Formats: sequence, C-alpha cells, structure tokens
Amino acid sequence: MLLSATPQPAEAAASCDRSMALGNQTAVALLDRASEDLRGFAWHATAQLIEAHSEASDGSIPRPIQDDFAKLPGGFSPTEQLLDAIDLKEVELLHELAAAPHIDLVGKETLWKLDHALAPASPEQIKSLLQADAPNLRAYIWIWLARTRRGGCILTHFDPAAIEAAVFERSLVVELGNELLMRPVSLYALAARARLIAGKPGSLDRFLHRVAATELHATRGRLHPQVKASAHAMLIRRGLHDQVEAGMMAKEPPVRAAVALALLESDPELHEPTVLQAAASDPVDLVTEALVEKVLRVRGVLKNPESVSDEMPLLTGGLAETSDPRLVEAVARWFGHGDPLAPLPRPRPTATPTTAADAHDSLPQPGASTGRESPQSATAEEVSAQADAADSTEPHTAPEPTAPTSPSDAPIHLPSVTDDPDPAPEEDLSQ
Repeated sequence: MLLSATPQPAEAAASCDRSMALGNQTAVALLDRASEDLRGFAWHATAQLIEAHSEASDGSIPRPIQDDFAKLPGGFSPTEQLLDAIDLKEVELLHELAAAPHIDLVGKETLWKLDHALAPASPEQIKSLLQADAPNLRAYIWIWLARTRRGGCILTHFDPAAIEAAVFERSLVVELGNELLMRPVSLYALAARARLIAGKPGSLDRFLHRVAATELHATRGRLHPQVKASAHAMLIRRGLHDQVEAGMMAKEPPVRAAVALALLESDPELHEPTVLQAAASDPVDLVTEALVEKVLRVRGVLKNPESVSDEMPLLTGGLAETSDPRLVEAVARWFGHGDPLAPLPRPRPTATPTTAADAHDSLPQPGASTGRESPQSATAEEVSAQADAADSTEPHTAPEPTAPTSPSDAPIHLPSVTDDPDPAPEEDLSQ
C-alpha cells in the first residue's frame, strides 16, 4: 500500500481533525449552485470559441490558456521541472493530467486516482504543484483540495491569503462534464477558499465581499467575471444582501444574472417581480433567457426543456400577466416556438429622454444587445475574461431598472495561439 510505504504523511493525514478535513462543504455547495446558474454563459462563450477556431490548424477543440501575467506569490515555474523534482511515486499521473486537453469531471475515477497519487504528498509539495505553469494541473490540485478528505487536511496548512491571491488570476481550462465548458482556474481556487475554515469568524464572507466589490478593468483587477458573479451569488445565498444593488447594476452580464437568480431562489414570491423587471430591461439576451428560465422552473412550468411539446403551458404569476414582447418571446422559446438564434425584442425604454443624445443612449447599442456577439468578440471575452464595458447608459437599479450597460468590443488578450492576429485596440475601462 502506498500509505504504509510513506508513514509520516499518512500519520499526519490520520491525525487531521475530521471536522477540519470535511471543511466548509456547505459553502462549496453554494458555489456549485452559482456555477450551475452560470452554465449558460460558460457554454455560450465556449461554443463561440469553438466556432471561431473551427478551421484552425490545431483543431477545433479549445485548449487550456495560461495567464502569464497573474501576480501570484512565487510566480509560476515550468511544470516539467517541478514534476521532475517532486518525490512522488505516482508522478506519471500528474504528467498526464498536466498535458491533457481538458479537465475530466465525468465520474469520480480521475479524482480517485489523483487522491491515491497525492496520498504521500506533504503540504509543501502540494503548494509547489500550485506553482506549475500548466493550468490543468493547478485546476486538478484545487479540485482535490476542495473535494476530498485528504485534500481538506492539507488545506489546513495553507495561508488563506495565498489561496485568495489565486482567485485573482485568469487562466482557463476546458472542463469536460456533461458539456464542454471553458472555466477559469480561479473558480476552483475559490472552492478551496470556501472550504477552508480560517479560524476567524466571517473571514470567508469578508473575502467574498472583497471579490464582489472588485472593479474589473481592462488593464488591472484581473478577476474573472464568472468568479465575481459567483461571489455575489454566494453572499446572497448566505443571507447577506448588502451587495444586491451593486450586483444588479454591474457592467458584467454574468454578475447581473447571478444576483437575480440567487435572489429568486432565496424568496421567489418576494423577488419574482424584481427578477422579471430585470429580465425585461436587460439588453443581453443570455441574461433575459436565464432569468425567464429560472422563473418558469420555480413556478413548476418548465421541467425538462429538451423534451417539451409545442403546446404553450398555462402560466402563473408575473409571466401570465406580462405583455412585454421581450418576456413573451423568451417564454415562447423555452417551449420550442420562434427562432432561438434571432435576437430578442429590444427592451422597452423605461424613461422619456430629455435630449436627442439621451434618446440615443437609452437604447442598447447596435450589435451589442443580443448577447450573441460575433465569434471573434465572444472568444476574446472568454479567453481574456475582460469585464463588459459600459457604453453610455447608466446601470440599472432594482426594482425598476434602466437598461444595463452593453458589452465592450475591445477585448484584452492573454498570450495564446487562439489570439486574433489583428485584435482591436485595448480599451481602458478604469474610472
């Protein structure tokens, strides 16, 4: 047995307090629910990435993308060099995982093999693996720390600040689960931070507030929008609603969607009117469709959209009473009616402009209102994790929002073979 051959690490793992080993799995479960809410955004960006590079010489399947500009303690080191120096008998598995084209989350076999390979590893060895410049390997290590008993024991030896620094990087991996999705490595690091019990009351919530309040700029603040959205959703599901207004006004569509979806889950009767108003006024189709879907599911009308009939169901609540064309069309699409690739009707203006300039600004800008951007712009957004820029509208507030900001067409690129050879000029979104 591998553990008996390395008694010192095994004894350390056995002595780990069980409550610390199990960790804060409740918070990890809240992150899982937030990630599921954002699945549509991840899937859409991944599909655009595949479409944009379907004729590339290296194939159509996207590969991991390393953020070489992440400012992490100690920085990154060559993966092969780290693995050659580490004293683990199952190091070949780590080589294999690091070089794989995707993160395999189908079943538990891969995680079980990783758990077996890392059984004799010390906390220092695990920390060194998190400095590897292979995003896949880091993602697997974060998953292991957040999801396994032995990983939970090792996690207690980590400085929370080191984990929190890892949440602010923008490397991407390809997650193979029920679908093929591009996910930020920092999302897996956030799961490990959610599990860690730092010994200070409210330490996790303080960190989530910090993440939720982070302004995403083109040249700094390297937080991925999906991570910021997840932090907002976790705070709401933990009963902390002080960031709701900021989330509903956020420039990033995933943040606006995550906040509204978490609100609806926390109290459907109370928040359904606010969520429907947000769905009607948001110019990004992905946001509108996600909110309408959630309302339909909460009402019990939509159960399995893959096998629905052409008959429109009997609606209840706000959707039964609305005449808003954007909401009506979104409902119809969930039941197989209309063209799912066409843009939804534009949001209705919520206020009468006082000047011609205001009249122009009150509507979504052409080409940025559907949430179905061109493959080039959508690819750059996901690869670089650039925050959506405000064009000229004021962000909306709940419960009567005005049109949120429109996505930017000025992506910031990480170094990658998938980069556009002639990208658009970088736009500085700093305030």
